[in-house]
Amino acid sequence: MTWKPSRKAGTAKWLYDGVCTDPAVFGALLRLDGPPTLKMHKMETSKFEELIGDLSSSARYSTLCVTSSHVNIRWTDAGEFKFSGSYGTPR
Repeated sequence: MTWKPSRKAGTAKWLYDGVCTDPAVFGALLRLDGPPTLKMHKMETSKFEELIGDLSSSARYSTLCVTSSHVNIRWTDAGEFKFSGSYGTPR
């Protein structure tokens, strides 16, 4: 997360790219019932933070955190995944 003017409105975008070549491991990480069957999934931010950990960071004189109500999760058959959403200052 970086400091951007749009973070005040909570509309700055974040994206995390990763690779997990074993679908069963990726499914276990997100506590799915087995390997992912969908190419895209929306998960509530609170549930995502329970699985991954607190998603916040300090920047200048404020704290940045995820402001979107859900996190987008994209998965490809090649094992590539992306987590994305919006962030900004807490409301």
